[in-house]
Amino acid sequence: MKLAHFASFFRNEANEVEAEVYTTATQILDWMGQEYHAVFEKWLDNEASKPFELGPKLVESAMRVNTLREVQRHLVRLRADAMTARERIQEGD
Repeated sequence: MKLAHFASFFRNEANEVEAEVYTTATQILDWMGQEYHAVFEKWLDNEASKPFELGPKLVESAMRVNTLREVQRHLVRLRADAMTARERIQEGD
């Protein structure tokens, strides 16, 4: 029997998960740090701030604005979570 069969007993899964979280957080923050991302967020803010269209397209307009606002909130949460995770892991080193 090879020792490789027992490798899983000695592997530290917490370190592997932490490394994966750190990599993902870094990728998110790198993506959000690109120049065009700021332009995208500005566009998103402008589109989400538009008033609802009155008339037959009111429901469609409200759904569009609500969706854009949800994307904004998601990006804010994503950035905050990534920063928190990366800082926590860096402090642990």
